[in-house]
Amino acid sequence: MAHPVPIEEKVLFIPVDIIHPDLKQPRRHFDENELEELAKNIDNHTQVTAAFVRPHPNLSGQYVLIYGERRWRSIQKYCKKTKHMRCIVIERELSEDEILDMQAIENIHRKDLSPTELAELMGRFRENGRTIQEISERTGLSYSSVNNYLKLLKLVPEVREMLSPEIPERERLPISVACALGDVPPSFQPEIAKHALERGTSLMEVRDRIAKLVSDGYITRKRKIEHIGPLETAFRAVERALEMRFAGISDVTNAFLFGRKSLEEMTRFQERIRGLIHRLTVLDKRIEIAKEKKEKSSKRR
Repeated sequence: MAHPVPIEEKVLFIPVDIIHPDLKQPRRHFDENELEELAKNIDNHTQVTAAFVRPHPNLSGQYVLIYGERRWRSIQKYCKKTKHMRCIVIERELSEDEILDMQAIENIHRKDLSPTELAELMGRFRENGRTIQEISERTGLSYSSVNNYLKLLKLVPEVREMLSPEIPERERLPISVACALGDVPPSFQPEIAKHALERGTSLMEVRDRIAKLVSDGYITRKRKIEHIGPLETAFRAVERALEMRFAGISDVTNAFLFGRKSLEEMTRFQERIRGLIHRLTVLDKRIEIAKEKKEKSSKRR
């Protein structure tokens, strides 16, 4: 007979001054206005959501955050009625992998990490020996998305700063362009990035420029051979094609909003997108029919 497994957790209201942030936590950017708003909410209502903490490895009676740093910062800096935070304390010793998994699940599903913060999170997974496929399965992100985020780690600091959430969106380097620059030697990255920002260069134009660098011998493509089945190969091909198309959609939409594309051009583009959606819907129905046939065949046996 199976027995319950003790997870050694307890809920405490802990003073924020004996809680320390995790320096490896992927989140770096915290909006001060949002922290202030959260503090007002905490002051006026009961704390329902709990942060997760573990005992500090070096300081007796103190704790390290696993996740919940936004709430911790909000209470510490702005709360007037309380300086205690509701916490779930995990007493047992956690491995680096377990801590990383917990932080990844919390942060990715909140969907407010910046691209560079997500890239650092993917990098930590890689440092812990996870393959891109394993990271994809663990985080729920596509294989291509994980691979693209890892490319951001290859950007020089000057280019990575162009992705900062503190920069207004229309002045920020598009994420699709930044990922493409991950394949470019560091010495070429700033010039191409600045050109893309100043002239509103599309992803396809950036890729053409990278292709020229390849043909001129400045970039050598090295592809790791990975043995995967035909179904996975087909799926990844569709996935890559869609990501390229949607990156293009983002570029064209921004061009329209900023006056670089006419209403007529956008209408034609919209019709093509609707055609793509129709083809995907047909493909989805075909897959559903094939599944039903397979199930019926299995039952007969």
